[in-house]
Amino acid sequence: MIYYFAALAVTACIVLLSQPKHAVNRSLAFFLLCAAVGGLTEWANTLPGYWLFNGITIINQTLTPYGALLFALAYTQDHQASGRFFTEYAVMNRGTRGLRLVLLLPVVLTVILTPSTPRIQLHELSLLLWAGPYYIATCVLLIRAYIREPNPNVKRKRFITVLLMVPTLIAVVLFINVARVVDPEFPFFNYVAGFIIYSLGAGLGFAFVTGALGVRLRLEQDTLESTMKAISSGTAILNHTIKNEIGKISLSTDNIQAVLDKEDTDPAVHAQLQIIKNASEHMQAMVTKIHAQMRTLILQEEPVALLELVTENITEQEPLLDQMEIHVVFHAVIRPVVICDKVHIKEALGNVIRNAVEAMPDGGSLELSMDATARKDVILTVRDTGSGMSEETRKQVMEPFYTTKSRRGNFGLGLTYTYYVMKQTGGSLQFHSREGEGTRVSFVFPRRKVTRILNAEEVRP
Repeated sequence: MIYYFAALAVTACIVLLSQPKHAVNRSLAFFLLCAAVGGLTEWANTLPGYWLFNGITIINQTLTPYGALLFALAYTQDHQASGRFFTEYAVMNRGTRGLRLVLLLPVVLTVILTPSTPRIQLHELSLLLWAGPYYIATCVLLIRAYIREPNPNVKRKRFITVLLMVPTLIAVVLFINVARVVDPEFPFFNYVAGFIIYSLGAGLGFAFVTGALGVRLRLEQDTLESTMKAISSGTAILNHTIKNEIGKISLSTDNIQAVLDKEDTDPAVHAQLQIIKNASEHMQAMVTKIHAQMRTLILQEEPVALLELVTENITEQEPLLDQMEIHVVFHAVIRPVVICDKVHIKEALGNVIRNAVEAMPDGGSLELSMDATARKDVILTVRDTGSGMSEETRKQVMEPFYTTKSRRGNFGLGLTYTYYVMKQTGGSLQFHSREGEGTRVSFVFPRRKVTRILNAEEVRP
């Protein structure tokens, strides 16, 4: 049993240290540690007094199912696929804190109602009545997340998570919770040990290979962070020159604008000058932000009218869109205000739009849409009618420095940066593409980042 404790405890430490700030890893580590202390039961039973034995029993038998459900909720919420009831409850509480407290009630009641005898003995039937549903709900949420996932790469990771956890959790319910109701002295460990060994062995292997439990994901995020550090370090070297050149552009634009204001000039000329001025201001803000950060993105979040930001972005891209004969349609069902960093979100959206334009060298249609899901997440989608991507390309499209473009000015960082910005914002970037069917990229802003949603008429820039 001591080996059982050591194996689970080490696994919990690996999971936690790989991403200590990630809710999924924290909740999984909590679940594994609560399960691990069960391996100390026999040792604690040999010690004088019962306080340690009683504490281990309570933690292992009551907090383990609680921890399993916390992991499932964090996992499904992290991937935007949690069950409707749990998600809506979390939305009402502006997070999952209220839900965690509610789910803790059976644990507290079990401890309170258990007789305070020298050697604690939990009522097995009462424990089964809530711990069993907790384990089953965990399995249902994990399976549901797998079924509802549209991204092939993420779907594969979710399938592995289901394979690792669901069989073992069902075995725990049957051979521990149910069996103890029938026979309190049932030798459950002889039956459950095989499932635990399977989950641990396969889990560690899959975690490093596929990132199913978050370990490889940490390595991927380190790559992203290193990439952003390289970008910002390079920008720091060139910052002075770039800032001076942008200043010249801005000053010259102001001078031209002042001259034209005195004459009867075509409004279209003023509009083009305004585009140049807006672009130079945005470039200056972007360079300043990256230069100041040096390692990671530090978001300066504020309420942003997303519809206006999108419209402004499209307007600035009009010369390129007209040149490439791209027809643009913007369907805005809603007019949301979201908490985000305007500069970074604008740049991220610009990256996606430019990628879409480059995917249609012979012209085509660019469709942007903005809507809200049933749970009030805001989704901004950019869809093109380009050639789409092969499966092999889709697997690598988010990798730093990967690019399908032949031009020397493309470094393969646009989608990496965009993904990173959305992750830091608390949202997600969803990517869908098929060869011959175009590409669809969706920016998902979670409900907790949305301050207001108003209806909006269709906008056609």
